[in-house]
Amino acid sequence: MSYYLAIDIGASGGRHILGHLEAGKPVLEEVYRFTNGPVQKNNALVWDTERLYGEIVKGIKKCGELRKIPVSIGIDTWGVDYVLIDREGNSITPVYAYRDKRTEPFINTAIPFEELYKVTGIARQPFNTIYQLLADKAAGRLDKAAHLLMLPEYFSYRLCGNLTGKQISEYTEASTTGLIDAHKRDWAYSIIEELGLPAHLFKPVQEPPYPAGELSKTLPFNAPSLV
Repeated sequence: MSYYLAIDIGASGGRHILGHLEAGKPVLEEVYRFTNGPVQKNNALVWDTERLYGEIVKGIKKCGELRKIPVSIGIDTWGVDYVLIDREGNSITPVYAYRDKRTEPFINTAIPFEELYKVTGIARQPFNTIYQLLADKAAGRLDKAAHLLMLPEYFSYRLCGNLTGKQISEYTEASTTGLIDAHKRDWAYSIIEELGLPAHLFKPVQEPPYPAGELSKTLPFNAPSLV
């Protein structure tokens, strides 16, 4: 029997759901659940991505204990938040949570909201990725960054051991950033350039589903791919 593992992480909790088919009908089973939430550190709200990664691995181990090895794994999280990766492949910390107030001075950007909305179709919210990146730019954090990965892609990249994992931006997750051209279904590079954001941060946009890589051999078991 083929099992498929969905890892759903929200802003207050996460769960691992195994799915399989019986008589052509999907059957779902929750095998692991954990709590989540931003933590206060140095007067900022941030995500403990190491703990979250550990919870992801624990849920995968649970599948192994149940002898229900998934043939593929997919990860979903809330939108807008991301991890900056430096040139050595390390994450740049802290990983800010969308509830942090650092974005407030950047909501009124040099680009009028009406112009942004025509391109992206995203409502103006202080937690949008576009404003988080402007805060990172002002703080000099983008000077050290080689890549930007939204949280689902970051965790997939980690699970692949940074070896086979692809640095890709999944379309539906990228659409929450406020930097996707909804007409072209690609990054709005004219807006990125106008805001002075480094274009190299933004990985190719990929429509789901697609293989993200093979599970690292350092993890509890080997699955063919993450999608």
